[in-house]
Amino acid sequence: MVRTPGFRPYWEVKALLHFLQNKSIGQYKLMNQTIWNLTGTPQETVNWQNPDEWIPERLTGDVKDMAQQIHSETGINPRYVLGSNKLMANYSLIEETTEGVFSITERGKIFASSESNEMIKKIDEQEGCLFILYLTSIHPGGTRKTFLPEWRKYLKENSNYKSDSVVKNFLGRRLANLMARSLVYRDGISYYITEVGKKYLQETSSQFVSKEISEEQNLTLLINEHNEKQKQQLKEQLHNVSPQKFEYIIRDLLEAMNYQDLEVTSLTNDKGVDVIGTIQNGITTVKEVVQVKRFRNNIQRPVIDQLRGSLHRFQAFRGTVITLSDFSRGAKEASLERGAAPITLIDGKKLIDLIFEHETLVVKKDISYYTLDTDSLLENGEGEDLS
Repeated sequence: MVRTPGFRPYWEVKALLHFLQNKSIGQYKLMNQTIWNLTGTPQETVNWQNPDEWIPERLTGDVKDMAQQIHSETGINPRYVLGSNKLMANYSLIEETTEGVFSITERGKIFASSESNEMIKKIDEQEGCLFILYLTSIHPGGTRKTFLPEWRKYLKENSNYKSDSVVKNFLGRRLANLMARSLVYRDGISYYITEVGKKYLQETSSQFVSKEISEEQNLTLLINEHNEKQKQQLKEQLHNVSPQKFEYIIRDLLEAMNYQDLEVTSLTNDKGVDVIGTIQNGITTVKEVVQVKRFRNNIQRPVIDQLRGSLHRFQAFRGTVITLSDFSRGAKEASLERGAAPITLIDGKKLIDLIFEHETLVVKKDISYYTLDTDSLLENGEGEDLS
């Protein structure tokens, strides 16, 4: 059963476990209660982001000393230990001795012993982390919105939590846990399983996840695998088209994205700009210039500076660089330079995703399949008498 609110990254739980060994139970609970009583109200909120500021300002005596110790020795913000406390209690990772101090249990020692062990796998299973990891594997590039329907159904069957806000909160916290362990990574609002995550899922799937995999989910997995292969093939084929053809492909994509007045510039006089267009931004029409690169090597900062320097020649407000490769750190920093015109960076992965999303070089195929309405089959109502 999924039962731990305020779910925290495991590194925090492990660090807190080690810190609490032989520490005073009473002093720790008093610290938690004191901090909780200072929560504030919606009208007068309290900022807890910087422990170096709020600990000396709001706490005194032994409570202040313990809070400062936790922050300095573990790197944990003492305001956010309640989720770790709950997890430690739910899985008996720590116990209270008759001497009035905490002691790590055998379960706690196993949990804290390595990055992956039987105790961690058990908690991952119980708390739905393995199921969420599985969702990232069958929905590569999925957002929280993508995972939410299946996660909501999972919680309905495996917890006592039902409210929409709690369902969303539980999903976000467990995704954060998986990211902290490098099992999942995020690109913008999209989530992807890592190679480490795939290996971990394979190690645990027969024991923990296979019971969740239905024929319908397997069908989804096969479709996603097919789509990923198509994306890889498209990217490779785009590397082989002519520069001019690539520019027209980008023009067609921008048109599908509701850009207007699109123009591909002359190859001999483009002044660092390949495509020009306008886009409606709220009530304002914005002119934008685009430079496209088929390079296999990362785009460097001079490309960003060159495009920014060309904006005034086209009376453009902003610019975009689109590449099949990626951008160097210097290029990324230059695109966000304070006080300078904004330059959007679209790397190869994002470009391919946009092409699929707007269906400019791909054809979407619809597949219909049927599932039994088992609820209707199990109804006890009487049928119509046809005699």
